[in-house]
Amino acid sequence: MLRASLITPALLAGVPPVAAPVRDPVVVCDDFYCDARDPALRPGSQRSAYRPGGTTTPKPGGPLSTGAVVPAAAICNKYCDARDTALAPTARLAQTVTVGGRQVALYSDDTGAMGWAGIVSGAPGDAIWLDRSFDAGVSWGVGSRLGDTRIPAGANGWRTMTYNVDDWVQLGVGLLRACGQPAGSPGIACTSWYRTTWNAGERRTAAATALMQRYNLTTGLFDTTGWWNSANALTAIIGNIRTTGMGSYRYAIARTYDLNLRAWQGNFINDYNDDVAWWGLAWLDAYDLTGDTGYLSTAKLEGDHMFRYWDSVCGGVVWWSASKTYKNAITNALYVQLNAALHNRIPGDTVHLQRARAGWTWFADSGMINSSNLVNDGLTTSTCRNNGQTPWSYNQGRSPCRAGGTQPRHR
Repeated sequence: MLRASLITPALLAGVPPVAAPVRDPVVVCDDFYCDARDPALRPGSQRSAYRPGGTTTPKPGGPLSTGAVVPAAAICNKYCDARDTALAPTARLAQTVTVGGRQVALYSDDTGAMGWAGIVSGAPGDAIWLDRSFDAGVSWGVGSRLGDTRIPAGANGWRTMTYNVDDWVQLGVGLLRACGQPAGSPGIACTSWYRTTWNAGERRTAAATALMQRYNLTTGLFDTTGWWNSANALTAIIGNIRTTGMGSYRYAIARTYDLNLRAWQGNFINDYNDDVAWWGLAWLDAYDLTGDTGYLSTAKLEGDHMFRYWDSVCGGVVWWSASKTYKNAITNALYVQLNAALHNRIPGDTVHLQRARAGWTWFADSGMINSSNLVNDGLTTSTCRNNGQTPWSYNQGRSPCRAGGTQPRHR
């Protein structure tokens, strides 16, 4: 089951963080609520008036912090932290590293969803401990030096107690690593970050758990990505729940909705219509899974919002953004898909059916489909012809009417 242990070798102590991209100083950026893709939009469009509370300041003890380490609170899941390692019913060696001739190892108890660190070929006074992270190894301030212990006199090896990888009560999706330091030496070696096979017992559930390690409980979005990409990530989690039957991460649906309903213009609407559509499709998936009509209502508001940007320029369809400077493929493919999906979920609907059909008729004749049967990015507004720009992967290999089984039913 090594493939399910979610190895992340790049996340090692001492690896410098990747520098954030330099942004236009005129634009005020606040976590994932900043977007300057369309310079024609007014400055106020670049930042949401509302965002959940929180901070991007690294947790103490993480690689970007010089603050004091915050003591870790004991976590109790199936068992409590600091359990006797001798009681572990299973022991899987995850990885070993060496430092000063010592071998430091990380072990996993997949049955108990816990892990421990061990050191061999050492000497009295050598240190061994665990680190635990709840943000994919970015920081571990409240999980630093768990079980910190030393090889006792007369021995050449030792081990920590066992500690939980996750925090089920606080919704922490975690990772562990083992670290060791020879006595009297400044050298420290740590394994890569691993987890047990709990909620990661096969490839599909392991993928969902890896993604949820990036879920930010404070913002209700996914770290390292942006606003609309978080809609994609949530859609993936919902699809995983439906496919695997593992409901451990259902909480992300309501949490994302509640924390972000007021962002931008409210109801997951901002000045980019492709963003609006991605969120609309996410909430339709949420509705399908939960039956909560609030999600359906939000998706309908988003579809209606997009329709307000339909006009006769270039023969119809909706604009990419509120600046009304560009008509492109992804926005209108998603417009068709969202309206088709709404039609299939609203009894007696004819409005969204007509919108989907009109959108697809326009799309097929728009000229954005090139001679290689690939879809370029959009149209040159002044000529209403294919602009020859990048045929992005998200526009290929799909009919906007058929993706996800949301084609309009004929009546």
